[in-house]
This record gives sequence, structure tokens and C-alpha cells, in this order.
Amino acid sequence: MAKQSFTSGQTLTAAQMNDLQTNDFNLTATTKTADATLVVGDRGTRVIGNAGTAITFTVPNSTFTAGDSVQVHNIGAGTVTVAAGTGLTLNSADVLTLGQYQSGTIYFTSASAALLFPTAKTAAAASSSGLVCVKAETSFSAVTSVTADNVFTSTYRNYLVQLQFVTSAENDVVMKFRASGTATSSGYNRQLATFEATTSFVSELASQSSYLIGHSNGTFYNQFNINLYAPQITQPTVINNFFTAPVANYTTIFIGQNGGVQTDSTAFDGIEWSVATGTFTGVYAIYGYSKTV
Repeated sequence: MAKQSFTSGQTLTAAQMNDLQTNDFNLTATTKTADATLVVGDRGTRVIGNAGTAITFTVPNSTFTAGDSVQVHNIGAGTVTVAAGTGLTLNSADVLTLGQYQSGTIYFTSASAALLFPTAKTAAAASSSGLVCVKAETSFSAVTSVTADNVFTSTYRNYLVQLQFVTSAENDVVMKFRASGTATSSGYNRQLATFEATTSFVSELASQSSYLIGHSNGTFYNQFNINLYAPQITQPTVINNFFTAPVANYTTIFIGQNGGVQTDSTAFDGIEWSVATGTFTGVYAIYGYSKTV
């Protein structure tokens, strides 16, 4: 309920006492579906935003006094921005925008100054992390294949794979996508462009049983950054791979970029790498690109 004023010697009724006790446990709430300016009657209450598009709660100057507080909540799909009115200073350690199901408390230090204390990080702040680790750095040693299942989900649309390895002898390393624990062995198209010293070349592979990631001379570690575009969606999966491969005591560097498509309209949830002969040793990690919209 709104803040009440009592006079000296006034006898409180049972109804007034019940109202006061109720407010200790259940704040009076008002719901806003459009832009709104807070009023003095909002002191000690909860103001709730519930709109499908972004709206703004404006905090006016010279309306509240030091010690007043207002709780603000957002249950709508549209964000709620808490904005200072003309002449009011509003500060917060976090951003002043509340995503769906987020809330905060406005506390007034004076009639013209207030603080917003968010009770949770806002959606905008959370999404700014960019990359989120899906599969922590995982080492493998002297194996013929490495498998990572249940790493592609609807939580992220696109993924970054960082892979570093060295083979036991000169050999190619190939990649396949997996669905429900089974590798797909067809439909891989790839085009490669490389550069070494003053020599460059382009090659193309179509309708392959696996995707050729790169080649190792069996002596030096190679580094691969592989972007995968929507592997978990039922559509062809686009691949982009940039790599660096030392070939002569780290003084001559073989660099290149290949791109391709897994043409099957399959929702993949996993991935694997393997060598045709011998073994390979290395480390990999998988990250999801945070959704920002």
C-alpha cells in the first residue's frame, strides 16, 4: 500500500494494522503496459512493467524524499528502462535496463538523487560475454579419433572450435558431424586457399565422406580456429576454418583458410576428428556465440 501519515495520539484501527502487516509481506503492486512516470503514491510499492515492446519508467525530480524506495519489476517481453527525469540524478552499478523477469530497487538519497540496485544482471549485460564455453579444454594423447557429443544445442546458434594437434607421422586430420552418437559419412564439400612463403594454391573437394581439416608433418603442432554455423539446425551446416601450421622449425609457416558445407539437412549435436593412419595428440575446446538478439 502507499505510505500513510498518522497524527500524534491517533488510535489505529484493526483494519489499518492489518494493512500495515500485509504490506510487510505483500507490497502493493501496480502494472504498467506503456511508458510511465513514477508518482509519490508509488513509495513503498512494486511497479511492474508488462509490455511486448520496450517501455520506460521515468523517475521524476522533487517528488520523493530521502529514504523513500520503489521496487521495479519487468514481466513483459519488452525491456523496461529506468530513466531519470529532468533535474534528477540516477546512478547504478549496472545498466538501467531490466530484461524480462528482472527487477531492482530505486532508493532515494535526496529529492533529486537516487540509486538503482538491480537484483539480477540485466539481459543486455549477460549477453555481452560474447563466447560461452560449451566444452571445456579437453586433452587427448596418441589416439586415432576424438569425439565430442551433446555439444550443439538450441542455446547457441553458431560455434567456435579451437583445435591444436600434432600427428605421430605426416598425415591428414578429418572431421565429421555426429547426430545421436552416429557420425555422418557423406555430403562434405570443401575449398582451400593456402599460403607458404611465396607460394599459394587453391584446391577443391566435393561430395566427400569427411571434411579435411588440415595436414600435419608429424613434428610441429598446428592451430585451427573452426567456425560452425548452425550445426544444430535442420539445414546444411556451413564451416569456416583458419589454420596456422609450422613446417620448418617454426621459421616457415604454412597458413590457410578453408570453407565448406555439410550438405545434409541434419540437426547435429556432436563432432569428431580422426586420422587415417597412426595417432594424434592435442587439445580442443568448444564455445557458443552468445545470442544478442
